[in-house]
Amino acid sequence: MQARRVRDLSATSANRVICTEDYSRWAGSKKEKNVRFEVRDRFAIFAGPELKNMDNLYTRLESAKGLKDFFTVTDLRLRLLRPALGGTYVQRENLYKYFYAISNIEVTGRCKCNLHANLCTFREGSLQCECEHNTTGQDCGRCKKNFRSKSWRAGSYLPRPNGSPNVCAAPNFGNCECYGHSNRCSFIDFLNLVTCISCKHNTRGQHCQHCRLGYYRNSSAELDDENVCLDCNCNRVGSVANRCNDTGYCECKEGGVTGPKCDECLPGYYWRQGCSPNVCDDELLICQNGGTCYENQRCLCPPGFKGVLCEQSKCQGETEDCDAASGISLSPVAFLLSTLGLQIRFLLDL
Repeated sequence: MQARRVRDLSATSANRVICTEDYSRWAGSKKEKNVRFEVRDRFAIFAGPELKNMDNLYTRLESAKGLKDFFTVTDLRLRLLRPALGGTYVQRENLYKYFYAISNIEVTGRCKCNLHANLCTFREGSLQCECEHNTTGQDCGRCKKNFRSKSWRAGSYLPRPNGSPNVCAAPNFGNCECYGHSNRCSFIDFLNLVTCISCKHNTRGQHCQHCRLGYYRNSSAELDDENVCLDCNCNRVGSVANRCNDTGYCECKEGGVTGPKCDECLPGYYWRQGCSPNVCDDELLICQNGGTCYENQRCLCPPGFKGVLCEQSKCQGETEDCDAASGISLSPVAFLLSTLGLQIRFLLDL
C-alpha cells in the first residue's frame, strides 16, 4: 500500500514524494495556517523521534544514493491558484474580492556549501558561501588554484563527531598519488582533477591504478608493486587481440581454439598455425587399409592405396592394366613381356 503520510514511510522509501491536498481545504477559517515541509519527520526515520541517533542519520546520508540530494533544496516555489473556500463561493462574480496572501516564509536550514563553509552571505543577488579548506566557488565546489594536488571532494559528516573536511592541499610533486609508478602529475582544470602522467610498469589511469591494454592485474601484488601488471601474452594466431580479462584469459578466435593463451585446440582439432579440423584420428576418422594417422594431419597409406583415409586403390579409375596388389600400372609392352614370362615359366614347369 502506497504511503500517504510521512509517518508511513520507511528507511527504504524516505525519499518518496507525497502529494497532499490538506492545505486546500481551509474553507471559512480565519485562523493562521502554516504549510509545513516535513523534512524533520523524514530525518526522524533514521535518527529517532527526538533526533538523537545522528550517527545513523549521517551514515545514511553518506551511503544511500540520492538521499542527500533529496534533502537539498535549490528553489522553492509557492503558487497561489485560488482561495481555499472548499469549492463554495458566496458571490462567484466577485472573485476579485477574495483576498489571500503569504504572510511569512521561514526556512530552517543551512547553505549548500558541500560542508566547506559554516556561513554564507548574500552578495551580487545570490548567496555565496564563505569557503574554508582552501576551496572556492559559490558553493565551495572546487579547490583554489594553488591547492590542487588531488581531486576536490565534498566534506563528510563521518566519522562522527568531527567528520572529514577533505581539505584541498597544495601540490607536492614528489608524491602525486601514483602508487610509485610515476613522479609526475598534472591538474586538468575543466575536469577539476589531478592525474598522473607517464605511468610506468605497464600501468595507466588517473593514479596509475589500472593496467595497460595487453596486461592484467597481478592479484598477488600490491598496487605499488612494479610487477602489478602482467603481460597477457596471448597467442597472436589463436587470439582475437592481445587483450585478456582480469584473470589473464585471452579472447580466442572461433574454430576450435582454446586455452588461457589461445594456443591450444579443442578435441577434434589439431594445431598448425591455428586450429584446423582433424583429418584423421583413432576414433571416427580412421585410416583404412592399414594406413596410419600422422599427428591427426594425414594418413600414411600403404603401397597401392591413396585418398584422405587411404580408402581408394591406386588402380581405381586407371584405363591401363594395373596390378591390384601393387597398384602399379602396366604399359602394353610391359604387359606383353610379363605375359610371355608367365608362359615360359609354365613350359619350364612342365
